[in-house]
Amino acid sequence: MTVAVLDTTVLIHVFRKEAAALNWFTSQSMTLSITPIGWMEFIVGTANKRSQADSLKLLSGLEMVYLTADDMNWAMQQMLAYHFSRGVGVMDCFNAAACQRLEVPIYTHNVKDYQKILPPNLVIKPY
Repeated sequence: MTVAVLDTTVLIHVFRKEAAALNWFTSQSMTLSITPIGWMEFIVGTANKRSQADSLKLLSGLEMVYLTADDMNWAMQQMLAYHFSRGVGVMDCFNAAACQRLEVPIYTHNVKDYQKILPPNLVIKPY
């Protein structure tokens, strides 16, 4: 059962073995999740096949939260409403959609970006 979604920023810190990120990540007893959008963002950042294999190993421990048609429609509405006024990004809209539907937080270091479309209680900087 999904209780929180991880943003790519957190995964990158864990992958790079940053102490604060590793301490936080390994101390979690809850089910952490990722969306296919976050999965693809993380994988596209890999430099080579070895890095990709290491990334897949990290991702394999996370639950996948797939977007629904309603999520996609919600994301598109956020883009229409806030692209010009708040500068929201495409991927952030999609990742936020699952959090909004499930009413679970996204753990991120892009707090400012996600708070443009999600309530503050659903946007958490984990460490």
